[in-house]
Amino acid sequence: MIVLINNKKLQLKQTNMSGAEGEIFLLENEEKEKCVKLYHPSKRTPYQEKKVLSLIQLFSQFDFGGIENFIAFPEVPVYDLKTKQFCGFVMKYFDGCQQISKYSYDLARSSFVESNKSDDYFLNIIDELYTYIQILHTAGIILGDLNPQNILIYKEKRPVLVDIDSAQLGTFYSNSQRKEYKDAKVQMDGFGNNKFFVYSTDSDIFSLSIIAYELMIGSNPYFFQTDPPTDSYYKKEKNISLLFALEENTKIRNDYNLLIIKNDFYYQTWNRIEYLSMTQPYLICFFEDIFKNNERKYFSLNKDKKIPKITSKKYKHIEGIEDVMGFPKEDPKELSHFITQFNLKI
Repeated sequence: MIVLINNKKLQLKQTNMSGAEGEIFLLENEEKEKCVKLYHPSKRTPYQEKKVLSLIQLFSQFDFGGIENFIAFPEVPVYDLKTKQFCGFVMKYFDGCQQISKYSYDLARSSFVESNKSDDYFLNIIDELYTYIQILHTAGIILGDLNPQNILIYKEKRPVLVDIDSAQLGTFYSNSQRKEYKDAKVQMDGFGNNKFFVYSTDSDIFSLSIIAYELMIGSNPYFFQTDPPTDSYYKKEKNISLLFALEENTKIRNDYNLLIIKNDFYYQTWNRIEYLSMTQPYLICFFEDIFKNNERKYFSLNKDKKIPKITSKKYKHIEGIEDVMGFPKEDPKELSHFITQFNLKI
């Protein structure tokens, strides 16, 4: 396949990587550090083009403290050779990566899938991920559809963020969601094909916290059996996590007429939680804040850690791309303020 990139014809090489939005191709005769995401025809909309171009402009204007080296953000637009219409973008290619879920703790084996990895190793991965999203948030970028498929471990050293084009940037909302990781507080704007989710910094923190919990503990905080049976989505909606359930079983029984079933999986999970309570107490306190006290705050191994500041590059306007102006540095804490600011119809 041949496409236009920077007004040059370039050959693409097929890969076996694809998703709901498009496919990933390698650039032939180019270094492997770059690849192309080509959208499916139905996704090549003016809205998506403008959003991608705005992301390109934003990332071209700022240094993000080095984390941009581990983010597959849009760098250059790609156009169809025949129609000259927008069809995708160039981004970094991270070879030899595994999705973060591949590394999760295995409750049945009482060890990580990668048995040579320690709790400290994964805590550092988690710490870096919260740093990533905190820096992106200060730039007005909210990841939104944050799920394990969008997080890779690069050469077993650093976490990598992909699918950045699904992020929320200013009034460019995201129509993507992974239900099991979406914060129950997230609101929806529009319906049907025009449905978008109004994500926030809080919802990013919540989604990443579920991913971190699954990585370190080996299960979802809302995955446990009750009588009568309830699914994880219901428990998430009602904020009935396993951490909340331990000491609040009487309240759960009285308020929701539910009884927790203490089976082998329940005890395996609690053995892991109790072990981490002794060895990594700060982590369990953080999970309690998120899944028991319903708070939203960034995790950090060092309470005095300084987050790198975003600095401006020498301004260079990219032809055909609108300047990114007026995007919020961080979304308002109150959703009502957010709705009013952007005239949403929820």
